[in-house]
Amino acid sequence: MKPDLSQVDPLGYNLATRTNLGDVVVRTAALFPDRVAVVDRGEEITYARLAETVDRLGHGLRSLGLEPGTPVALTMMNSWQMLATYYACARAGLVHVPLNYNLTGVELEYLVAQSGASLVLADPELAPRVTDLEEVEVPVRALRDADDSLLAAARSGEVPALDVEVGDGDLAQLLYTSGTTSHPKGAMMTHRALIHQYLGCLTALDLSADDEPLHVMPLYHSAQMHVFLLPWLASVFGLPDAVAGAWIGGNIDTTAAVAAAGAIAGEDALQIATIVKTTQNALIGIVAIALTINFIGDGLRDALDPKLKQ
Repeated sequence: MKPDLSQVDPLGYNLATRTNLGDVVVRTAALFPDRVAVVDRGEEITYARLAETVDRLGHGLRSLGLEPGTPVALTMMNSWQMLATYYACARAGLVHVPLNYNLTGVELEYLVAQSGASLVLADPELAPRVTDLEEVEVPVRALRDADDSLLAAARSGEVPALDVEVGDGDLAQLLYTSGTTSHPKGAMMTHRALIHQYLGCLTALDLSADDEPLHVMPLYHSAQMHVFLLPWLASVFGLPDAVAGAWIGGNIDTTAAVAAAGAIAGEDALQIATIVKTTQNALIGIVAIALTINFIGDGLRDALDPKLKQ
């Protein structure tokens, strides 16, 4: 017999039973507040500070009049603040839309328009690329490194409460394909899909709290964000060994990032295909995202079980 939930506060019930991305950093910070989560250009960011920044940014976004389900686009270089914004969007029920910071003109214009973004967060030096678009008008706000940035406005005062009802089936992110053969397509990623993705990584990749991975690829790529970075921050799943310090690379362009990744990985890069093939059930989320954005390419697809290519 199912319990009578008619008298239960909907938001309270949602907070107690939900599984969504916004809660990942909150729960991790409750378990390990003083543990270093991210090191960015020598600055150590603890889980407590990360969680506080997430709430401040989330409240700042909502104060701009953005309602749950609203897409928020980002064009910026790698930074811990960019990571915090991903969680802030999730906490506020907004849809995170990472954009390739190399795009300009009609390519950038298409993504901003197609995503339906109501706000673009940008590094100050990248903001003119958006404000100069001819066919699209959308508010642009600096996330950091400016007196009127969203972080500067949200930094003072007490940490505001941010209690938004977000379901695990709600849209969390729009991930755009590269657009090599046609217009880019936006893959609609729910909270549930991405959390299952992280579970697959935790299961298969033997992550450890002693790891200090160097992240050199741009965070707008799903492989960098959802395979090589965020699973380390996902102790929400009850796996303390999954918590580790994550090192975010500096401001580097895509070419340098790919070259550095190849130099570091060497021959071991081929192990990616082996891992996916031998643990395909646990890593189906990785396979789906990799194939969707065409990031790993034909070599990985040829290595996969034929059933996955049907």
